[in-house]
Amino acid sequence: MIRVDIDANDIKQYLGKQIEVKTGNLQHEKVVFNVQTDYSSISEVLGYDRGNISSIQYVGRPEDEVLAGVDLTGVYAFCNVDLGASFTDDDIKAISQTNPQLNMVVPLEPDFKDIRRLWELSNQFKNVRYSGGKLLALKGVNIGEVPIERYNQFSKVMQKDLKDQRFLSVYPYGELVLGEAKPVVQKTRGTGAPREHKQKIRHLSFADILKRS
Repeated sequence: MIRVDIDANDIKQYLGKQIEVKTGNLQHEKVVFNVQTDYSSISEVLGYDRGNISSIQYVGRPEDEVLAGVDLTGVYAFCNVDLGASFTDDDIKAISQTNPQLNMVVPLEPDFKDIRRLWELSNQFKNVRYSGGKLLALKGVNIGEVPIERYNQFSKVMQKDLKDQRFLSVYPYGELVLGEAKPVVQKTRGTGAPREHKQKIRHLSFADILKRS
């Protein structure tokens, strides 16, 4: 699956459509959109058909007054909050209480590896996530701007789930040639209906690792 970061105006031509791209190995990859918006367009974006929109990224301050007047119920919306390299637990607590409708994402330094700390923070502050660093994607740790479960709501048409964030490619709008997906005709043998094959995926959690150590 491919996520394209796109602004509130450019997304209009793709609303309500199944969009795909052809990758280097000639496979067709499904595209979902992360719509980047600010105080001037957040209300308009919330009225869009969100059939192919996986998330809404608010580009601004989470305490902006305009957010107090919008209802984000049923929408996955997030905001990046840069706390620097030496953020404290109190910093995380403070941003978690800024706007209960928004998920806060804290960018990590490229060499950040303390997954135990993130596991503890993830259990305390459910609406705070972490991006970057050198981390394993483990269940129970809020890694990635958007939960993998959110993307898997869109991947059902491909009859497979993403295992973790490593199976998601993120591109800014304009770097890929986007096209509308063509209907797929299922071929059947005899009178039997096509069988659906689903991957069984076991997500290893940080708690599992603690039990083994």
